[in-house]
Amino acid sequence: MRDLEHEPRWYRWLIYALAAAFISVTIYFGFADAFIGTVAK
Repeated sequence: MRDLEHEPRWYRWLIYALAAAFISVTIYFGFADAFIGTVAK
């Protein structure tokens, strides 16, 4: 736990990575849903 206090950089990058992954997945499923909707029509 001391690493978090002395070197919070990796923790910050971990948060950024999780946020980027969440956004990417949301966009991906958004496009997939739109594509499936277009094909269904």
